[in-house]
Amino acid sequence: MKAIRKYGVIYLYVLSGLLLLLSFDVFEMTQYTIWERIGALFIHTTPGIVLLVMTILLRKQALWSGLFWIAYATFFYIFFHFYENVSDNWPMILIMVVPLLFMGCIALLDFFRPKTKK
Repeated sequence: MKAIRKYGVIYLYVLSGLLLLLSFDVFEMTQYTIWERIGALFIHTTPGIVLLVMTILLRKQALWSGLFWIAYATFFYIFFHFYENVSDNWPMILIMVVPLLFMGCIALLDFFRPKTKK
């Protein structure tokens, strides 16, 4: 269980880095002023920054991280309207929503798992 959670956290770091890297595409929008592009960069980097910060802050608290990852996956699913056309959005669902749900379930299972005495 610990190894699965460890590799899941590594995946969340990679996912947040990918979201941050992909947010720099706003500088290709040449029809906007530099301040509008900086504002768009701030908006585009917010999901990646939240993912990175919460991964760092909640990596030791299994209950809160499990609840947060499930809530964040639900937020992504609803906010980005993945439910409207699932046949076209299935890659994004597999990349963003399913791993967050998986990590939330693993963290909650880790929290509610009976602790063994040593």
